[in-house]
Amino acid sequence: MSAYPTIIESISISTSSTLSEIEIDWKKLENTGVAMAFQKYEWCKAWVEHMAPAVGASPLVVCGRDVAGEVVFILPFQKRKVGKIRVLEWLGQQSGTACGGIYTTAFCAELGQVWFNKNFRCVLNLLGHLEAINLRHMPKTIFGRLNPLAILHQSLSANASIVLNLQQHYEAILQAKRSSRSISKMRRRDERLEQSGTLSFEVLSGEAAESALQLVLLHKNLQLEKAGVSSGFDHNSVEFYQQVLRVDTKLLRVFRLQLDGNTLVTMVGATADTNFWLLISALAPNIDLQFSPGDYLLRRTISTCCAEGISIYDFSLGEQSYKQLWADDLILHFNSIRALNYRGQLFALSSRLTEAVKRFAKNNTSIREFYYEARQRLRGNKN
Repeated sequence: MSAYPTIIESISISTSSTLSEIEIDWKKLENTGVAMAFQKYEWCKAWVEHMAPAVGASPLVVCGRDVAGEVVFILPFQKRKVGKIRVLEWLGQQSGTACGGIYTTAFCAELGQVWFNKNFRCVLNLLGHLEAINLRHMPKTIFGRLNPLAILHQSLSANASIVLNLQQHYEAILQAKRSSRSISKMRRRDERLEQSGTLSFEVLSGEAAESALQLVLLHKNLQLEKAGVSSGFDHNSVEFYQQVLRVDTKLLRVFRLQLDGNTLVTMVGATADTNFWLLISALAPNIDLQFSPGDYLLRRTISTCCAEGISIYDFSLGEQSYKQLWADDLILHFNSIRALNYRGQLFALSSRLTEAVKRFAKNNTSIREFYYEARQRLRGNKN
């Protein structure tokens, strides 16, 4: 931790470049306070070990304590050089779907927004030499509470996240989301899939889950390559997800659908509190899609979450049509991209412009479809 913590309006602020220094306090806060999956200690630790070196990032964690010495918030940041520009980001934001801090319930509900409105600039001044901040994917609300760092919500992200409320039994949700005709058609399709061989739905753990993780990332890369997306999951990504799975079996969940022992589709999600985030979904190559195995597995994951007492099923960033069918709510995500001095101005301007173009394209159906088709024609693998 920093040698001399700074007291700002009754909150003692210290910084750390090593996660292990505050491991005990971090885990205590995430278990009793408000923490999304992507700010859990084991998630961040695995990211620092396997992903941060590849993007040139180093952790910079801010810890705030009250007058009694109890931690009231942790802000897991990272410093990264983009060219010669030193940029502040959320730790792991390249892999996370929702970024932010960890807070006590009281600080999140009552004190946090007021305190950060007054003092975030002071906190920023403690973080050393920076030219710009590039804080992305900050949800408007965290578990139904307004994000304490709403002061940073400068511009809308290109993507929002769709959520489904699981306050009822699965069958009640299905009846609310589908017409009786649609449900009847869906069940006939399910029956044909189940009669086509030995169909098995599994919630995996241990070595089976680790193996499935490696396979689903391979399948996802094949899908991305076919769509003309050049950046996918590498061996560091595999090791990252596998480490999270090993150290916290409740944090990362792996669901698989097989037919006659062959994988049809795999889905990976993360859990925290009573929230679930769907992170990765990938079909195996060259499978028969006429019975919609992806939709079958999606419905089984929703049913499983209902049975386990999960209250929110978050489809994560992206507003694809299959997600819209389940939508109860839309959580907006925000970015804060700005220069802190003249050296960071070009970086901030180009980053904001790129994000604005992406947001415009995604919100315009004609442009979005043209872009996807052009990308596939130019770079995609049609085999």
